[in-house]
Amino acid sequence: MGSGVFTYIWFMKKLFFLIGSLLFVFSGFSQELETEVKTDKMETAFDTRPEFPGGAEALYKFISQNVIYPADAMEAEIQGRVMVQFLVDEEGNVKDAVIQQSISPSLDREALRVVRSMPKWKPGMLDGKPVSAYFRLPITFKLQE
Repeated sequence: MGSGVFTYIWFMKKLFFLIGSLLFVFSGFSQELETEVKTDKMETAFDTRPEFPGGAEALYKFISQNVIYPADAMEAEIQGRVMVQFLVDEEGNVKDAVIQQSISPSLDREALRVVRSMPKWKPGMLDGKPVSAYFRLPITFKLQE
């Protein structure tokens, strides 16, 4: 067999493990989500948190189906958690995504790409009205040992 076949097999093993790892990591994920409401008065409390369409389980599925481990990070065996903060506005749009905790430029770009590709969320509510809220989302990149 040629070296291309071995490279392909190595890549597929890493990819398979990544998907499994993402599912495992996201199982404890809901406790790490953080939300902060931003209104004209800078309220910090709200009645209802912003919610991904379909809830937390759908969010985990979306991330696991859309994250692509960058080849350079995979080859360098870079792994860890990227923390992304973004705003869910009154209409449910995801805006202003920024990296709060970085691992590497390519993993940071991938985490931002996935967050920016999310569909509209159900906005947070305060006193029966939709409000903008900041949301922190950890995305963990892990390779097979």
